[in-house]
Amino acid sequence: MEWNDRFLSGRSEAARSPIRKDNPRMMVIGEKESFLIRALLNKCDDAGLEAFYCPAEIKSISYQWEKATLIVYYLERGERSPQEVLIYLADHLAEGAKQLILIGDPEDLTALQAGLGKTHVLETYVRPLQVDSFIRKAKGYLQAIQSAAVERKHSIMIVDDDPTYCGLLREWLHDKYRVFTARSGKQALSVLPRNTPELVLLDYEMPEMNGPEVFQAMSEDRELRKIPVIFLTGKSDRDSVVTAVSMKPRGYLLKTIDRGTLLKELNNFFRKQEMTELKYGKI
Repeated sequence: MEWNDRFLSGRSEAARSPIRKDNPRMMVIGEKESFLIRALLNKCDDAGLEAFYCPAEIKSISYQWEKATLIVYYLERGERSPQEVLIYLADHLAEGAKQLILIGDPEDLTALQAGLGKTHVLETYVRPLQVDSFIRKAKGYLQAIQSAAVERKHSIMIVDDDPTYCGLLREWLHDKYRVFTARSGKQALSVLPRNTPELVLLDYEMPEMNGPEVFQAMSEDRELRKIPVIFLTGKSDRDSVVTAVSMKPRGYLLKTIDRGTLLKELNNFFRKQEMTELKYGKI
């Protein structure tokens, strides 16, 4: 099936199914909710894809960002995306938790890709849109993400000598993740070869063997170096941050972080991992 300005069909906006919060969703960005975009949303709905429109402005995109798994940018003929929107998308796509599909005329797509870069572009489609091809690609991608989320409960090791804080993190995370703990750096290094997690949350300041020493030991082991590490620390001064980041962990989180922000950070981390695995055919 092919679309142009003369051929469009689909159910009305009112007939569209309500969005279910537990499903992967697609955000369609456009300058305005044109007839073409409404028809695309209707076709997605007919195919069982959760999709919604968002205007091409930072305020709206940022408000809707966490609701979407896949981003679609639809350019009408001759449209140009605002520069600030391109900067926002480039910055947030660089976090790696989402992918982008571009739709437009060849010259418009060239300009858009120049502003965004190609790293996080899943696919580009030249107008008139090949609807069946677009839906197959988007549906396959979203189903793969959903299957990965359902089938895999990611594992996290918390390494911290403070039993109270360790217990708090376990309580926060155990519903969504498989969580196990180590109360010292030495204990972590002895357990990791036998029980390898997908991520280590590592306390930066510990007695006897601190976080950087544990991280260094992991880096020198052929297998343990593959395990991602995020530092946890109570220090937010510039020197401490620079020292921690210079070791090149996957992240650096303050212990004052609240539950919602921590879950968001971990969700973004594992989403990025899944995107990489999906891209290279590991899912």
